[in-house]
Amino acid sequence: MNDFRSQIPQSAFINAQVIHDAMVDYDLERSLTQWSEHYKIPKWNLINPAHVASLLYCLIVVPKELWDPPSNDDVFVQIGKYRPLDLFTVRRWTQPANENCIRDFLRHLRNAISHVRFTVDGKHNFEFWDERQRVENYRVSITRDKLARFLSIVGHQLANLRSR
Repeated sequence: MNDFRSQIPQSAFINAQVIHDAMVDYDLERSLTQWSEHYKIPKWNLINPAHVASLLYCLIVVPKELWDPPSNDDVFVQIGKYRPLDLFTVRRWTQPANENCIRDFLRHLRNAISHVRFTVDGKHNFEFWDERQRVENYRVSITRDKLARFLSIVGHQLANLRSR
């Protein structure tokens, strides 16, 4: 049996790009309207918290579990060039200052996602937190628009780890 797990991050990133393009071009409009009417709900938006949570899982958790790049891996250098941490509001992060902060940041984010330590508000803004021995040691928040930018930066890098 073939194991296609290594394709999950790349597939998730490509799926998100295709869905985004289809939403912009209104190719999905008819289907969204049809299912909204069927379930008697307001017009359904495919880019919703469930979509974002699954994308986060596929782009942050899966690559960490499959490849777990070392702290000095070039992927963290490339991600760092885009200054993705600037997109977040850091509320708590008890980490020592070091050159591996991107990897450490992503590790905490991975823990938050995999243990469902996040909230989503009505505007689709996310807050994530991590714990060590039941003590919170990481809490960040990010707006929907900044999260889309973050996923674009990190997704591109992590989705292509298997191609190296």
